[in-house]
Amino acid sequence: MLKWQTPDGLKPTDRSDRVCTILSQFANAVDLDCEKAIALAFGIGFGVFFVILVVIFIIVKRRYVSHSYFRSNVPLAFKKNRISFS
Repeated sequence: MLKWQTPDGLKPTDRSDRVCTILSQFANAVDLDCEKAIALAFGIGFGVFFVILVVIFIIVKRRYVSHSYFRSNVPLAFKKNRISFS
């Protein structure tokens, strides 16, 4: 008979037996089930992707708005304080 040397005499839980293929370590690190770990990973991935897109949009917008060529070719109807909807 095998006797575990833990204070309560039960089998130690060194690591979980979760098998989530590539996300097993992530699921163990955040202590979630495989399905929840996958959902969290997708959420983080889409969040990072969205932030990257916003940063790229801001950089491109600043680059094109700062040129005087763009400002001089805007129709008079859309310039500041001269918006007309007719």
